[in-house]
Amino acid sequence: MSYANGQYPLHLFIHRGGNLYFTPSLNARWDEMVRLALEKYGVRLYITGDIDGLGGWNVYRPIGPQRNYRRHYGIRAAEPGKSSHGGKYRGQEVFAADIANVDSLAPGNPSLARARLTALAKAVGLTVNFVTPTEWWHVGDFNPAWAAPSFGAVAINPGTTNRPAPVSEEDDMQTIKWGDHIFTINGSYLKHETNNRQASTMGWLFNRNDRMATGSMYVGVDNDAVNALQKSLSIPWYAFELVMSGRGFNIDGTRGDGKGENGRVWSLLHEINAKLDGIRIDTTGLAKSFDELQKKISG
Repeated sequence: MSYANGQYPLHLFIHRGGNLYFTPSLNARWDEMVRLALEKYGVRLYITGDIDGLGGWNVYRPIGPQRNYRRHYGIRAAEPGKSSHGGKYRGQEVFAADIANVDSLAPGNPSLARARLTALAKAVGLTVNFVTPTEWWHVGDFNPAWAAPSFGAVAINPGTTNRPAPVSEEDDMQTIKWGDHIFTINGSYLKHETNNRQASTMGWLFNRNDRMATGSMYVGVDNDAVNALQKSLSIPWYAFELVMSGRGFNIDGTRGDGKGENGRVWSLLHEINAKLDGIRIDTTGLAKSFDELQKKISG
């Protein structure tokens, strides 16, 4: 089968929720790369979500969304009809995916993280660093797209791993205070604490061993620290706006109505479940940067 870039019918693909559409080849290779990264480094790789309000077309990208990305990002996005996400790239049938958390493969050492990603990609037959300018989060599948490869029982030598000791989600949690706002936060979870008693409990529970919290229940953070946290944890800026306005999720997965303590939670799991249920989180008009968030909360 042959189609122009961005013109492939969606029914040809394996749909994995939201706007994530995989060819059989890329689907199998992605699953194997996720497995290897988890086994070797203790890191679960994720496809980039809808961090910019453009729909999260970060695997196959039809021509319409390609135009939207070009309008939004300018020359930083491929010219519509030439994107490697569109199925044709420089005369070849190529499909691509964007990875949200490459740096998690070696926190604090981007060069090592990229080297590890390159090795993982090579092991499953994917290609990195093939577009200009360089996008280390972007992997391409130059293999026959519609044939799913089978991977043997590839085992990781325990002596070569840098996999950390198992840690519970609670060990990663911290309760921070940014200005007048208190959040409980980790790599896939954000809660705006509006109940003082509950906020104190969260601070006592998660910050009790944190020296930065000496004399306070919370870890005090400034603007630079919030920026660094957002970048390292890959929590979209719109999630901050949603939970601060009460339009995020409730614990049971329902959406908040902006009243009282409702809608003060955002998590990757809540968002994925909402998309699987056919609920689209409209991020149009929501903050896409720290500056936009600051303007909204100060206005």
